[in-house]
Amino acid sequence: MDENSLNIITDCIFKREEILDRIRWMVEDCDNLGGVQVLFDSEGFFGGTASEIIRDFKDDISHNIPILTYCLSSSPVRLIY
Repeated sequence: MDENSLNIITDCIFKREEILDRIRWMVEDCDNLGGVQVLFDSEGFFGGTASEIIRDFKDDISHNIPILTYCLSSSPVRLIY
């Protein structure tokens, strides 16, 4: 793993805490949170980062808030119905 990759990973770890703080602020502002919808890129490093943020959200903020995730992909394969 080269130095640039390590810098990106380290930056994402610090950004994760910032993202969770912003989510906490938005949740505290809600009167009645009925659920959360998350759109994330499933390819590469960002899919894992999104998974970690969702897990931390579930552990830290609430165990009973439903989370609906949409996995986005740039796959060239298209389904025609």
